[in-house]
Amino acid sequence: LVSQGVACLQDGKHEASYEGRNEHRVVYRIGAVIMKLCVDTSNQLEATSLKRTRNLEQTPRLLFEGKCVIESKQCGSSHVNCITQTVSCLLMTYVGPSFDMLMHRFFGNPYDHTVANFFVTAYQELGLMCIDGRSLMIAYSDLHTANISTLKDPTGHLPGRRVPCVISNA
Repeated sequence: LVSQGVACLQDGKHEASYEGRNEHRVVYRIGAVIMKLCVDTSNQLEATSLKRTRNLEQTPRLLFEGKCVIESKQCGSSHVNCITQTVSCLLMTYVGPSFDMLMHRFFGNPYDHTVANFFVTAYQELGLMCIDGRSLMIAYSDLHTANISTLKDPTGHLPGRRVPCVISNA
């Protein structure tokens, strides 16, 4: 990824890894930052949610919201076959792998009681977060495993300890 004039990213080349996509956008990880690119209004809705919940530990920090220009890989030094597109861009803090990624990684392995306890605790924390959200007049939606993340390692979980959950798609 080459960036120029984007808040929170130094101008120049960055190593970016593809994280996923849905029908609305494509998501990349650049170090400790997540970049969400789309051409519809889903970024505006998420940015509004992140601004309203910026003081809560269970939401990522919004670093940048705005437009950016994307060029196709064919460009290189030749601008003859180049396709450019202006898209909506969100930059936010990286909150760890999604539960979906963690389940794919660990559920294929032999049973591990520590990992099992991690997921039970994580879902308990998620339930409490949703209940607490009511007192803050927050209704969490779209809470499937691809939208819930944590920086905690399931294999290092200690029973009785919290598993901080973060909603990575507000």
